[in-house]
Amino acid sequence: MNRLVLMVALLTAVSVAQSNDHSPRTLEECKAVAVSWRTATESYRVARDFSFEMLHSRDKQLFSCQTEYPDAAERPTWEKISSDLHSVMESRYREFLEHHKLWNQFLAEDEEQANKRLAEDKETR
Repeated sequence: MNRLVLMVALLTAVSVAQSNDHSPRTLEECKAVAVSWRTATESYRVARDFSFEMLHSRDKQLFSCQTEYPDAAERPTWEKISSDLHSVMESRYREFLEHHKLWNQFLAEDEEQANKRLAEDKETR
């Protein structure tokens, strides 16, 4: 499960690194994004009803806020909402993999790659 969390985090980080014209530009806009999503993420049932693209878009906005205003008093709130969004997105990834009978394939390939990385690490020491 930790590897799936890492995969979600990496995929999110890569996509967040891409430009986003919808990112909040001001601290006030960041606060508004947080207010609008706080209620949705407090209820998993509500958050799961949004499309993945919508959840991902909001997460990118929150990441932009955290980057632009790292010392803002609202940062812990943004981080909590982002974490909640990640949980919902992670569930979607897993449900997709399980639904399409890809979960076991993912685990097998991940194990194979982990073993290769371990072997490479031992060689470089």
